[in-house]
Amino acid sequence: MKRFRFAMPSRFAVVIFQLTVTMVLIAILALQAQYAVQSHQLTAEKVLADYAKLACREFISAGSSRLGYYALNPVMRQFKDMPWPELPNPFSASTVNLRVVGIEALPATMQFSFCRFDLDTKTVYHQERHARSVFEGYLNELERVQYDPNWPFALCFTKDAQTVLAYRRAGMGNRYEGLLFDRALLTLFFESILSHRKLIPFAEGDAATANRNFDLRVSVADDLLFHAGPNTRGIGSAMHFDYGFREMRVSVALAEAQAGNLIIGGLPRSRLPLLLLLMTLALGLVAISLWQLKREHELIVRQTDSIASISHELRTPLAQIQMFAETLLLNRVRSPEEAQRALEIVCQESRRMGDLVDNVIRFSSSLHGMNKPQLTELSPASLLREQVEHFEPLIAHTGTIFEVEVPETLAIRADPRFIRRILRNLIDNAIKYGPVGAPISLGARREKGQKRRVLLWVEDRGEGVPERDRQRIWHRFERLNRHRNTAVAGTGIGLWLVRELARVQGAQAWVEESRRGGARFVVAFEAASDRHEGMA
Repeated sequence: MKRFRFAMPSRFAVVIFQLTVTMVLIAILALQAQYAVQSHQLTAEKVLADYAKLACREFISAGSSRLGYYALNPVMRQFKDMPWPELPNPFSASTVNLRVVGIEALPATMQFSFCRFDLDTKTVYHQERHARSVFEGYLNELERVQYDPNWPFALCFTKDAQTVLAYRRAGMGNRYEGLLFDRALLTLFFESILSHRKLIPFAEGDAATANRNFDLRVSVADDLLFHAGPNTRGIGSAMHFDYGFREMRVSVALAEAQAGNLIIGGLPRSRLPLLLLLMTLALGLVAISLWQLKREHELIVRQTDSIASISHELRTPLAQIQMFAETLLLNRVRSPEEAQRALEIVCQESRRMGDLVDNVIRFSSSLHGMNKPQLTELSPASLLREQVEHFEPLIAHTGTIFEVEVPETLAIRADPRFIRRILRNLIDNAIKYGPVGAPISLGARREKGQKRRVLLWVEDRGEGVPERDRQRIWHRFERLNRHRNTAVAGTGIGLWLVRELARVQGAQAWVEESRRGGARFVVAFEAASDRHEGMA
């Protein structure tokens, strides 16, 4: 039988176009949102970098003034008017007022040594608080420094990592004088800055609390002099000290977690994971929509094929009925036997047409939820015999016989209308798809291990149903691929109606491989009490 095939309707193409445009718009909106977040984040990071730069400047300003004005400048004045190469009296803490900068007292172990260097003669004059080798190291270092005579003094560092030389030029020539002290003094000054001066003036809390958010490091080349803070490598800035302190470099980093203390709302978090999730969900919904459209298109194609099949199956018995009715009406039969045969054919074709019409009616009722079962106790033996009597005249000319195996005492709970339609559809399929003349087995028995269920089955000797298709064939308008373009008639609603009518009765239907080859269709019903008189 020729099948219909048609292109996808234009409305499907319109819907696909709309979904595609929607997806593109969602992608554009997601990109714009991501760009906005990135711009916001870059702006916030720039603000934090500016705060870090401000903190560096504040620290340098405080360090230069405290260390230079309150500590080293008063000490250097002790060299004033002192002939070469004499040295001032040993350093005394009373010379400077460190309480002004928040330092109560100097540790007793801290060492200070006045010294003078003559680079022309390579001579060192020093007090004995430090080893001579230390001074000789600074003598070599001073030969390499570039001293600016406008500086009141400068700091010099060597690789000993323990001391610092504060020095200045002594008159003309290559003579220098200064104070050698332990690096621990720098640590005291840096700690006092963090304890008494806010590096960001408008930060909340006192100086110690506000400065705790910064990772601050002071270094000379690769040598770390001082470190305070949470040990993080966040957004930051770095710069060198001014003037004679320029060998020291301060860097300030702000941890992203601390950004909320300086920026309202903190650093904006990346929305990329959320946007990707939403994009994935949107793509998934679009894919599902396209899949649903494809399914709908396939369903329409199958439905069109089924309508064509139903029309063909209705036309065939109608043509037979019309032809033999006219033969009888016009008295064209040659004998009473031919007349009898014509009446039998009319009867058979009317039964076929009645079954098909009943299938269509049940199908429509199922779609609208109008199949309301009325369960009663029925005898499977009586039901199967009834179906054998119904089909035997239809298959008498084919040589097909029925093999029935059912105990007379079995009883089930089912709706008699629905179970008759189930059995007729299954037997009709067995006749259509089984070999001509091969027996068809019908039977019923209690399910093993399940005393409350009775299995009814119809078994043919055909090719069977491939395992991969055993669920698909129960769907509406579905047929096996090997039967789609063959002369075997079929509407694609019979098996769907079997499962649907079984479901509304609380029964189950499935297909399995027959032990004799072919397919075995099984319907499991609730068992009733043993058969008694008056049961249908």
